[in-house]
Amino acid sequence: MSSRHDGGGGPLFNREPIDPTTLATLLDHAYDAVAVRRFEGEILFWNRGAERTFGWPAAEAVGQVSHSLLQTRFPRPLVAIEETLERDGAWEGRLVLSCRDGRIVTVDSRWALDTSRGERVVLEINRDVTARLQAEEDARARERQLRFVTDSAPVLIAHCDRSHRFKFVNKPYAARFGLHPGELIGRSIRDVLGADAYRTIHPYLDEALAGRRVDVELAVPYETLGTQHMRFAYEPEIDENGDVIGCVAAVINVSDRHQAEEALREANDRKDVFLATLAHELRNPLAAMANAVQLMTVPELAAERGEKAAAIIRRQLKQLTRLVDDLLDVSRITHGRLQLRSTRTELAGIVRTAVESTALAVGAAAQTLRVLLPPEPIMIDADCERLSQVFTNLLMNATKYTPRGGDILIEASATAGEVTVTVSDTGVGIPADMLDAVFGIFTQVNDPRDGASSGLGIGLTLVRSIVELHGGSVIAESGGPGAGSRFRVRLPRVQPATTEPKGTASTPAEAMVIKRVLIADDNVDAAESLQLWLEMAGHEVHIALTGPAALKLAETVHPEVALLDVGMPGLTGLEVAAKIREAPWGREMVLIALTGWGQEEDRRRTKEAGFDHHLTKPVAPDAIEELIRRS
Repeated sequence: MSSRHDGGGGPLFNREPIDPTTLATLLDHAYDAVAVRRFEGEILFWNRGAERTFGWPAAEAVGQVSHSLLQTRFPRPLVAIEETLERDGAWEGRLVLSCRDGRIVTVDSRWALDTSRGERVVLEINRDVTARLQAEEDARARERQLRFVTDSAPVLIAHCDRSHRFKFVNKPYAARFGLHPGELIGRSIRDVLGADAYRTIHPYLDEALAGRRVDVELAVPYETLGTQHMRFAYEPEIDENGDVIGCVAAVINVSDRHQAEEALREANDRKDVFLATLAHELRNPLAAMANAVQLMTVPELAAERGEKAAAIIRRQLKQLTRLVDDLLDVSRITHGRLQLRSTRTELAGIVRTAVESTALAVGAAAQTLRVLLPPEPIMIDADCERLSQVFTNLLMNATKYTPRGGDILIEASATAGEVTVTVSDTGVGIPADMLDAVFGIFTQVNDPRDGASSGLGIGLTLVRSIVELHGGSVIAESGGPGAGSRFRVRLPRVQPATTEPKGTASTPAEAMVIKRVLIADDNVDAAESLQLWLEMAGHEVHIALTGPAALKLAETVHPEVALLDVGMPGLTGLEVAAKIREAPWGREMVLIALTGWGQEEDRRRTKEAGFDHHLTKPVAPDAIEELIRRS
């Protein structure tokens, strides 16, 4: 077999004769599957490698036609391979073959044609690459699986080497920078993140490359993304020798959580300030009332001073009532239970009511309050009481934050479809970053604990909510600290009717009406003080301090009007009312709930129990007497 492989090119074997036995021994010990056959296919030689690869013993293979023996599955027609072999004297490529036991193997094959002895002989060398290809396919499958898992994870994953260059990133990591994963491989971390961000994480990256696991949360100033709060978990990559060759980073963007936590901390701080402020705001009127009551117990107190003490109590009660009402309104707004009772009305009257409500506070601060209203009527659909509350709160806010002797202005203007009411002052002003925040619950420009302001920090929250319920909007404006403030309220305007509605004829004052009244309240002072007031108005008044006593007294005297406290011992006011309504003599009785509970749910319960009216404490005695007189 010292022939040439192509009949004229380089020798297939050394030109010196090789002993056939030696040659056969060498080929027999080759790792690859070696076969020698005639061009037509008859096998002349079959080594041990061929036996291992294809499963055919040499004794059975020699003399067989190779193409039939191996049931060759060519990736291309056999005739094309033979044409190449005849033309070039050699061919190499990959073949898929069927073995004796049905196995399918893939081989990298090299064929050489020898024609030196007057016949065409083909030497085939086949290397089984089935296992290698399967291993490569398995590796590719694992890589696809890894890629799928990491790309689907809500975590940014990166793998870098000791030189801080990316070896792998998942799709979310690359997408964060607007890139494809392949565009980051080989690039330095500094190049991708930017110098400032790299400087921030560099110490922790080096710590991981020193073999320590790192878990840290950082504010990272990215070059293209801005500063964001990120959590990094670095895991060292250690080879079989124990050397650190890189690290894997799992990164989570916690900016939203950080902002939420910061908002919660701020809300908690505002809550603490609010509770402290509430205690302060409640103690002030209570202290004044306690002093006034103490004065009234002095026997030799002059009538003038007694009236002054009573006026103090009335003012402070009004202040306490306003605080409680504001708190209840916030609760109603929060739960979506605040309802408007809108009527078509003129804006000027609502503004004047608010001005009258704040005149005392403005006068006490020696401030100047100007009112500018258009001469023509401006009609709006509004809940007069609630909208007056809006302007009162804005004016009280202005006087609270305006120094003594300062100026306050409330003015109104109108277009065809909109009304604008502006309250401006020469006070402390509002920082730019607080212009929208001042409408938040419990928010104040200054910490009320420093003595610069008072109030609960809910007035402007009520303002915005009530204005928005009217279909309007409110904004705050200011030139900054010391430059005063402006609050602009915009409301829908309605056009006045073409004909004026007929006025209601005035009626003479009603004659005094005397009623038989039952008062049931477990608070002795409250019951007796109301009894004194109603008896001065001429009514016949009976008192009960418990639920059972109230029911028994009602059965005895058959009052025309019963004022029942809801929370009485023995029987609640609700239970007393229900039993009165069950009796024939109680069906026409006017029942008035007098209670500290004023939510919509409380009003529903009193109505279901049979009450005609629901009054929330504290109630002015003259208002109660007026209701009794008209009942």
